[in-house]
Amino acid sequence: MPRRFVTRLFDFNSEGQQKSKNYYRQKARDNWWFWRLVLSESGITYRDARNMDMEDILEANAALDIKIEQQKKEMQKAKSNRRKKGGRR
Repeated sequence: MPRRFVTRLFDFNSEGQQKSKNYYRQKARDNWWFWRLVLSESGITYRDARNMDMEDILEANAALDIKIEQQKKEMQKAKSNRRKKGGRR
Protein backbone atom coordinates (compact mmCIF):
# COMPACT_ATOMS: atom_id res chain seq x y z
CA MET A 1 0.00 0.00 0.00
CA PRO A 2 2.69 2.63 0.76
CA ARG A 3 4.30 1.98 -2.62
CA ARG A 4 1.10 2.94 -4.41
CA PHE A 5 0.94 6.14 -2.38
CA VAL A 6 4.48 7.07 -3.36
CA THR A 7 3.78 6.58 -7.07
CA ARG A 8 0.64 8.68 -6.74
CA LEU A 9 2.53 11.43 -4.90
CA PHE A 10 4.27 12.52 -8.10
CA ASP A 11 1.16 12.47 -10.29
CA PHE A 12 -0.17 15.78 -9.00
CA ASN A 13 0.86 19.35 -9.64
CA SER A 14 1.06 22.10 -7.00
CA GLU A 15 -2.67 22.83 -7.34
CA GLY A 16 -3.50 19.20 -6.58
CA GLN A 17 -4.50 18.43 -10.17
CA GLN A 18 -3.26 15.26 -11.76
CA LYS A 19 -0.68 15.79 -14.49
CA SER A 20 -1.07 13.87 -17.73
CA LYS A 21 1.32 11.42 -19.37
CA ASN A 22 1.64 13.95 -22.19
CA TYR A 23 2.96 16.50 -19.69
CA TYR A 24 5.77 14.15 -18.65
CA ARG A 25 6.47 13.07 -22.23
CA GLN A 26 6.89 16.72 -23.23
CA LYS A 27 9.08 17.38 -20.21
CA ALA A 28 11.27 14.40 -21.17
CA ARG A 29 11.49 15.71 -24.77
CA ASP A 30 12.45 19.15 -23.50
CA ASN A 31 15.24 17.62 -21.41
CA TRP A 32 16.26 14.92 -23.88
CA TRP A 33 19.86 16.16 -23.96
CA PHE A 34 20.06 15.12 -20.27
CA TRP A 35 18.02 11.90 -20.39
CA ARG A 36 19.77 10.66 -23.53
CA LEU A 37 23.03 10.36 -21.59
CA VAL A 38 21.41 8.65 -18.63
CA LEU A 39 19.48 6.16 -20.77
CA SER A 40 22.35 5.38 -23.13
CA GLU A 41 24.87 2.65 -22.53
CA SER A 42 27.53 5.30 -21.95
CA GLY A 43 27.80 4.53 -18.24
CA ILE A 44 26.73 8.03 -17.22
CA THR A 45 24.44 7.79 -14.22
CA TYR A 46 21.68 10.19 -13.23
CA ARG A 47 23.94 11.51 -10.47
CA ASP A 48 26.83 11.97 -12.93
CA ALA A 49 24.64 13.92 -15.33
CA ARG A 50 23.23 16.08 -12.54
CA ASN A 51 26.77 17.03 -11.53
CA MET A 52 27.76 18.06 -15.07
CA ASP A 53 27.50 21.61 -16.31
CA MET A 54 25.76 22.33 -19.61
CA GLU A 55 29.00 22.38 -21.60
CA ASP A 56 29.97 18.92 -20.31
CA ILE A 57 26.51 17.56 -21.11
CA LEU A 58 26.62 18.96 -24.64
CA GLU A 59 30.12 17.58 -25.18
CA ALA A 60 29.06 14.16 -23.87
CA ASN A 61 26.09 14.21 -26.28
CA ALA A 62 28.43 15.07 -29.16
CA ALA A 63 30.73 12.21 -28.16
CA LEU A 64 27.74 9.87 -28.03
CA ASP A 65 26.77 11.01 -31.55
CA ILE A 66 30.29 10.20 -32.77
CA LYS A 67 30.17 6.78 -31.11
CA ILE A 68 26.80 5.99 -32.74
CA GLU A 69 28.12 7.11 -36.16
CA GLN A 70 31.16 4.86 -35.76
CA GLN A 71 28.99 1.90 -34.76
CA LYS A 72 26.77 2.42 -37.81
CA LYS A 73 29.82 2.52 -40.10
CA GLU A 74 31.15 -0.68 -38.53
CA MET A 75 27.79 -2.40 -38.99
CA GLN A 76 27.59 -1.30 -42.63
CA LYS A 77 31.15 -2.48 -43.24
CA ALA A 78 30.41 -5.89 -41.68
CA LYS A 79 27.24 -6.17 -43.74
CA SER A 80 29.15 -5.30 -46.90
CA ASN A 81 31.85 -7.87 -46.10
CA ARG A 82 29.20 -10.57 -45.60
CA ARG A 83 27.74 -9.80 -49.03
CA LYS A 84 31.17 -10.01 -50.65
CA LYS A 85 31.74 -13.41 -49.03
CA GLY A 86 28.55 -14.88 -50.41
CA GLY A 87 25.65 -13.48 -48.47
CA ARG A 88 24.09 -14.55 -45.22
CA ARG A 89 24.94 -17.75 -43.46
